Amino acid sequence: MFDVAYLLGTSLGPERRRRVERDEVARHVDELGAAGVSWSFPAAWEAYRRAAPAVLLMLVPPTGSVKTSPRTDAMYRRLLRQGARMVLDLDALELLPTGAV
Repeated sequence: MFDVAYLLGTSLGPERRRRVERDEVARHVDELGAAGVSWSFPAAWEAYRRAAPAVLLMLVPPTGSVKTSPRTDAMYRRLLRQGARMVLDLDALELLPTGAV
């Protein structure tokens, strides 16, 4: 679910992501089912929520290693904002092990 979470979390603004993410996760589960993979929507949704903090963390390293410019700085600010909003919207912090936050 990391790929789905990364795509939705970085490609869509928060309002649009909120509107479509359950349908997109369900569609992903359906497509996997058509390919012979048995996975329930509740399990996929939890995996999606667990992937949200990883999306945010994947955005951190490039901010220190990519040459800065006003354009790249603005892009990373937007992506980090969207990633953080996703984590909060999905209440994903509750899924982290105790003491991890």
